[in-house]
Amino acid sequence: DHVPPPNGSKPPYPDPVATDGSNFTFDRFGVRIPAIVISSWVTPGTVFRSNTSVPLDHTSVLATLRDWLGLSDAFNNMLSSPRI
Repeated sequence: DHVPPPNGSKPPYPDPVATDGSNFTFDRFGVRIPAIVISSWVTPGTVFRSNTSVPLDHTSVLATLRDWLGLSDAFNNMLSSPRI
């Protein structure tokens, strides 16, 4: 890819620093991975982009499921991460 991964992601808890001695703080997004959504509910040609300066990432899928299915309590108890 011609664009380096951006900085600024929220580190996960409880331990936002790598334990392998690299001191990596998980504050970078990873490589870009395209996603294709196929559904009769999506208008053909639709492109989803973040409406903020923070790009969408893999946890956007988890946040969408959380909000769509009303699973806030389950996510707070089992997947409590500031990245979701």
